[in-house]
Amino acid sequence: MPRSRYLPRQKQDFEALRDECLQNGVLFEDPDFPAYDSSLYFTRHHPNLSRYQFQWMRPQDICDNPLFISEGVSRFDVVQGVVGDCWMLAATAALTTLPGLFKRVVPSGQGFQDNYAGIFHFKFWRYGEWIDVVVDDRIPMVMDPVQGRPAFFSLHSDQQNEFWSALLEKAYAKVHGSYEALEDGHSSNTLVDFTGGVIETFMLILNNVNMVHGSYEALEGGHTSDALVDFTGGVTETYMLDPNNVPPKFYQILKKAHDRGSLMGVSGIKGGTAGLEAVQSNGLVQQHAYSVTGFATVNEAQIVRVRNPWGKIEWKGPWSDESPQWEGVTEERKEELGVVKRDDGEFWMSFQDFLDIWKTLEICHLEPSVGEVEPELVGCKKWNSTERHGKWQRGMTAGGCANYRTSTFCSNPQYIVQVEDPDDEDDDDTCTVVFSLIQKDRRKQKHLGKANLAVGFYIYETAPNQKKLKKRDVCTRRPAATSGSYINLREVTKRVKLPPGNYIVMPSTFKPNEEADFLLRIYTEKPSTTEDQDDFFVDRILQETHHTDAESEQVIRREQTVEVKKPEEVEGEEGKENEGEEEKPTPTLVGEKEDRVRKAFEVIASMGGDEEVEPAVDTYELKSVIDVYFKDPSFTLDVCRDMVMMYDADGSGKIEYSEFKELWNDICGWMATFNKSDANKNGKLESYELREALRDVCGVTIDAQLTAKIIRRYADQDNTISAASFWRIAIRLKAFFDSPALAGMKGRPVHAVSNKTTLKSVALLKEEVHILLGMFL
Repeated sequence: MPRSRYLPRQKQDFEALRDECLQNGVLFEDPDFPAYDSSLYFTRHHPNLSRYQFQWMRPQDICDNPLFISEGVSRFDVVQGVVGDCWMLAATAALTTLPGLFKRVVPSGQGFQDNYAGIFHFKFWRYGEWIDVVVDDRIPMVMDPVQGRPAFFSLHSDQQNEFWSALLEKAYAKVHGSYEALEDGHSSNTLVDFTGGVIETFMLILNNVNMVHGSYEALEGGHTSDALVDFTGGVTETYMLDPNNVPPKFYQILKKAHDRGSLMGVSGIKGGTAGLEAVQSNGLVQQHAYSVTGFATVNEAQIVRVRNPWGKIEWKGPWSDESPQWEGVTEERKEELGVVKRDDGEFWMSFQDFLDIWKTLEICHLEPSVGEVEPELVGCKKWNSTERHGKWQRGMTAGGCANYRTSTFCSNPQYIVQVEDPDDEDDDDTCTVVFSLIQKDRRKQKHLGKANLAVGFYIYETAPNQKKLKKRDVCTRRPAATSGSYINLREVTKRVKLPPGNYIVMPSTFKPNEEADFLLRIYTEKPSTTEDQDDFFVDRILQETHHTDAESEQVIRREQTVEVKKPEEVEGEEGKENEGEEEKPTPTLVGEKEDRVRKAFEVIASMGGDEEVEPAVDTYELKSVIDVYFKDPSFTLDVCRDMVMMYDADGSGKIEYSEFKELWNDICGWMATFNKSDANKNGKLESYELREALRDVCGVTIDAQLTAKIIRRYADQDNTISAASFWRIAIRLKAFFDSPALAGMKGRPVHAVSNKTTLKSVALLKEEVHILLGMFL
């Protein structure tokens, strides 16, 4: 067939593209992952890849009678090519043991006969959803200088005419941007991407861990766990274990997990010859990922089956294919266990050797929906799971770890978790909770020089009605649990036992102002609830009254009167711990001195020299008094004009005494909030301080989306908010809460129920509130 060209598409529809190719009599060529070097590697002079002479070939050009799947699928269909992505291969081999999951990742009905158009598709779990990835069937081959014919560059089957595994790897490379992006990963992450499950990682030796997807090249050097995540949607748990102190009944734990369909991988050899993928004297390969495929007890010996994704080079120790330990085992039992004397990459070893040799064991526990596609797992116990998507944004929600608890830590995203019922079959009345934090798409950005950030999380117990942690909370309370040391893995997981109650989890990067998107997943044995503090934003706005918690009753409308004082007469109430620093002037609220306020107003109103029936002040007169009392150049004429316009009820361009009194009371409250929130007393609010300050002003925590818009609009070049800008924001918030449009929205339901119409109406209502508030701001 002739070739066709397509313009890049944001979302590629497999069936539509295939039908279009069949109708036009052409073979599909993927514009989003073309047959160029950029799809192979992003490093111009990559030492392993740039030396090859590549040729992109379709299966019918590689062999006669190509097949997508030949005689079913098995772990022997997974043989490594040149790409250093053994971690992904180990996960792929594990996937073949679960036929239901395999069909989810590798949809059926594809091949090289009926309806062949050079296009194939695969499904991966990506941060909470299953995505369909389309590829053409042009496979990168390298010219073999010895045999003078093309050899496989990529993953392939041990049967030369079977291509599902090579095309699966190509789709996975497309997700991450290149084949090179697949280097250096974790098998467990791939298992999660294949299944949506939960990953446990057992470190069988205390490694010195660094604490602090694209192209084919980006797939190199990874961990099997990375691929497990992408293939399953799982969650990674990490345990740092002393090799001489494994958990009680560890073999039973692993066998039980395997019997429930959990996927496993091991990597790293203790001791031995150094070097990447160096073959040891015992037949194992250093710095190489293997999949765990079985557990058994033979003659009272506990043994484990392991597979090398290369499809060759095996363990030579006890219980290997030709070891004497098999001499007393019947042929029927050996056949049952799949023991064959050939170098096919699969072997058995004793459980003790398993513990003594490997550094890392990664387990992917499958997510709750797996039972729907995997018949063998129907009836197994399932986790209850919830998930939340978020992001760390510079200057706003990227507050860093608890080392910064006195400054930015509380600006990190916060999620409310409620656990109610203790686990069954436990006598400690606690709840098992697994927290998983995944940073999104860092591998895909490898070509931009971006690596995984060091991430982690803190968990605090809270009162039932507390929706947000403040600075004083994290400075005075011990966390109920933490993720441990911050580590630069794609996924950080922690299993904890918590008493029933209410908790807030705060995910963060190690340093402030490091930006990334993330997914937080929470798994529990019993049902639980998880909420984002932003979930309450619209709910609270649509309440008839607005107020903060019991610790702060300051609201946007104030009825107290004030005594007008000059700066030198004002005694600051905040910052007494910073004695010796010059305090910014804040007029003092003194409700009993109404007469002095009126006299002050009359003096101001007479400044213009106009004779008026009812004394009033205009923009210029207001500017004069602002200059006297605040001496801040950021309070421009435009700021004063905004204030007069907002408080001028009759449209005269001036404000009378009753309006002035309301304005002045509001100014006093805003300045008190501003000075209290200005932690370093430099006359400006850092962007991460703004959200808490606005909460004190209006009694509602502005959600992250709108806070980001406010910062972009009102922040100075150094990303700080001046007092004048803070006033302007406060004025607009006041106008929003007083607006007839908002009043018309009250009384409409803000809590979704199962009815689809109600769900839609709630979503539309929340969108309307965002749009309305955005217009005022």
